[in-house]
Amino acid sequence: MKIIKEELTIGSDPEFSLRNKHTGELVSAIGLIKGTKAKPYPMDLKGFAMQVDNVNCEYNIPAVKTVEEFDSALQYGIDYIQRYALPEDVVPCFDASKFFPDTLLDNDIAREFGCTPSINAWREEINPSPSPAGNLRSCG
Repeated sequence: MKIIKEELTIGSDPEFSLRNKHTGELVSAIGLIKGTKAKPYPMDLKGFAMQVDNVNCEYNIPAVKTVEEFDSALQYGIDYIQRYALPEDVVPCFDASKFFPDTLLDNDIAREFGCTPSINAWREEINPSPSPAGNLRSCG
């Protein structure tokens, strides 16, 4: 099989946590961000959607062909969510992981981990869902 460079595209579904811009305290995306893994909430441009992922915010971008389109799409998703979904005092936090307080984890959604389903391409079987590491939540 020959892969032609012009046919290659890349998409993404990045995640970030949220914090209060005045206090720096973490904020759960549950109740703030519309959409779920099963039913992402569409943004105003085709291919963009947002959803809650555990206590974090996740969004999808459409497949793109260039680095410039990729960068632009990632920034568009962040800007859209900040402008239309978040209260004025809540901002994205781009740390790879954070320890959340118990008060923000007292929810069934906050105890869901991993993609559903996550498939092992080598074994062609479904991976078990990961287990939580206490109050640590990560973004990818």
